[in-house]
Amino acid sequence: MRKTDEFSKFVRGSLYCALEKLISTAWLVKLMDEDSDLGEFVKEFKKVIADSLEILSDLDCDFVQSKEDELTPITNLQEVRETTDDITHFARIKKAESELVRRKFQ
Repeated sequence: MRKTDEFSKFVRGSLYCALEKLISTAWLVKLMDEDSDLGEFVKEFKKVIADSLEILSDLDCDFVQSKEDELTPITNLQEVRETTDDITHFARIKKAESELVRRKFQ
């Protein structure tokens, strides 16, 4: 096996691991119901995102695959953090909306 093949296999494995973490986040969202604890969900979500970012930063990789055969540079990790904050805010809004609907129909 050539050095580039070994590196390619290493990078693919690490990216798949990060992807698996993100998929587990989607799974958490799907399982979240009206009675779940939003604080626990947000804490778990942030942990999954942090783990994924750590895996990617350990690679010292400046690119992520956004579409098939297209690499997009990661220009600012602050944007990623802001996005997770936006998701947290959105989750809180949805939780409040579901609480209002539940109270209305009780």
